[in-house]
Amino acid sequence: MKNARVIFSLAAAGTFAVSTAYAANPVTVPGDFATIQGAIDSWCTGGSNAGETAPFVINVDPASGPYTESMTLNDANTGAAPNGDIVGDIVIQSSVPGTLVDLRLNQGADSAAVPDGAGARDGIWIYQNVHDVTFTDFIFSPALASTIDDDLVKIDKNSNSAANTHTFNNCVFTDVTDGVGGPMVTSRAGAFVSPGANVGKLTDADTLVKFFGDNAEYMIANFNRCVFASADCVGLQMGTIATAGGTYEINVDECVFGYVGLAAGTRPAILCNGNGAQLKTLNITGSDVDAGTDFATVFYETAYHSVFASTHNADGHAISIDNTIIHSTVSGARGYSGDNRTALDMQDVIISTVGPNVVFSGAPASVNTWDRVTFHVSGAGTNAILTTSGQGSASTTNVSNAIFSGLGTKLSTLAAGIIPVVNIDYAGFPTAGPDAIGAVGAPAGFTVGANIVNDDPQYASKTATLATYFDVQNPTYLSAGTAGSHLGGGAGHTLPVELDTFNVD
Repeated sequence: MKNARVIFSLAAAGTFAVSTAYAANPVTVPGDFATIQGAIDSWCTGGSNAGETAPFVINVDPASGPYTESMTLNDANTGAAPNGDIVGDIVIQSSVPGTLVDLRLNQGADSAAVPDGAGARDGIWIYQNVHDVTFTDFIFSPALASTIDDDLVKIDKNSNSAANTHTFNNCVFTDVTDGVGGPMVTSRAGAFVSPGANVGKLTDADTLVKFFGDNAEYMIANFNRCVFASADCVGLQMGTIATAGGTYEINVDECVFGYVGLAAGTRPAILCNGNGAQLKTLNITGSDVDAGTDFATVFYETAYHSVFASTHNADGHAISIDNTIIHSTVSGARGYSGDNRTALDMQDVIISTVGPNVVFSGAPASVNTWDRVTFHVSGAGTNAILTTSGQGSASTTNVSNAIFSGLGTKLSTLAAGIIPVVNIDYAGFPTAGPDAIGAVGAPAGFTVGANIVNDDPQYASKTATLATYFDVQNPTYLSAGTAGSHLGGGAGHTLPVELDTFNVD
């Protein structure tokens, strides 16, 4: 979902620019203001630009960076600067579309707030009850001398109010430094490079971006073509506490999560947790997974769960994943793990991990659809789908046009009790070739239909950065899907080219 109040134009391949045609008198940094926070203060109650027409646009010169600042967009910060009580929507963007602004954040004020409590100091607070905040073309990282001890960016509200939306376009969130104070990852391509001995400045208890809700709030956050890179902490977290009402939505589109949790080993790339009685929605999308990593959301060499939904009451998360690649050769790494009360739909997804591809429990009483998914495991004895006992009513998951390959028994259940119902048909379970399965498995709750292909799919490549990643080359899979469609799992088909023979007179 894109914020309807912001106009996007494609400024360069893979970048966004926000049109300023509708903005009255945009300001510049460092031209009009020496700091970004100074420009923000001018748009707050009593500021020099508070009478301008919303949205207020701040154009930041990337060539004048890096910018080392403490920053707040907390509307509870009123009066003396730094101020966060903006009077309308705000757009903060690079003055050169596609060229990222290097913003190195100092520790902010003590939040003394739920969920982190006294002593928690973030890089940026975005606490807006009404107004929308948009950042375009930025690198967010801790400053060299920064003592940020909580989240790099925190998004929340100070009270219950109408819906508002915060959007990040073509931004990099990272705490991994290059050894001399700058961010190691400065682009989408950089997220596919191992941090090596470089470690993050945040700890494994911190988060690059935390989206937190309570008090029956209503918030939306959009991340478009963003990068999350951290060796130690969680990449993106949606957290709520036990209060009634409210709606929370995160939309992740064509983003990359690179090597998240590699040093810590126990931090997910995306964490959905909390037990608040709210509707919590996570949409992970891309445009064309078969075209490669530049057109998909990618979880690359993540060390733990790529997506982990941990919820323990009757109000869980609704998660949708499409046009997404989950690839990890890290020992024990999993694709998706869902605790109780989470509904999951998947379409056009490729999952290749050492640990189980998908682990989920039996609740809620939803009907989930998994269509066109490649499940591949490279760990001995590892399951593609592992179900566990849940609470409440058993869910039903219908799986079609999927391919299950690699070592181990593909289908398994961990415990008796209320377990999911999983129906699989029009699928591939190869029993020959280098990607043959150990066994299909016949655990309770699973039903495998008659429309099954056992031939070797002859994958074109298992290198995630190639456009032919898990493309099927075996023509047996043509027309083996539902309604005569091609069976390719989450990928496509790259069939061998047949040359015609002809005579030359």
